[in-house]
Amino acid sequence: SGVGPYSYEWSLGDGTVGRDSVVAHVYLLQGAYTVTLIVRNGDGCADTVSAPVEAYFTPVPSYVIEPDTSEERVVGTVFTLTSTTQNAQEVWWEVEGYGRREGPSIQVKYDRPGRYCFRMWARNGTCVDSTAGCVRVIDPYVYLPNAFSPNGDGVNDVFEVKNFGLK
Repeated sequence: SGVGPYSYEWSLGDGTVGRDSVVAHVYLLQGAYTVTLIVRNGDGCADTVSAPVEAYFTPVPSYVIEPDTSEERVVGTVFTLTSTTQNAQEVWWEVEGYGRREGPSIQVKYDRPGRYCFRMWARNGTCVDSTAGCVRVIDPYVYLPNAFSPNGDGVNDVFEVKNFGLK
């Protein structure tokens, strides 16, 4: 109470000060800080309030899949999904056919051909973000050409049986 004008002095706990009635601040380091506000009225009376705050970095979710999914994989392949996220206190996955799975690394396997998708979530304090991806699995097959032309032109010169996913 009292008469204006009012002056404001914020101490944001990391050496930063502010002099407006409202301040916005981005902390460079995550951690615990004590924020203090001193308000003075025109009569010179002051009141002080302090409050603890926690600053967290929003995690930037990222992952790797092994084996590499840039090539097609056959049914029965075991995929290992591993979070490479920095600044994450918790990681969980929502995986098609498996539901929610906890932890930074999980394994999945699909026994039917198709495209299977997942979402990885990362939490740091109250900050949460996610990213998504898919794996595609196919049935194994054999390619058996029905003709060849051994004429030396570099196209179909050799009769060659190829297989994918068979041992």
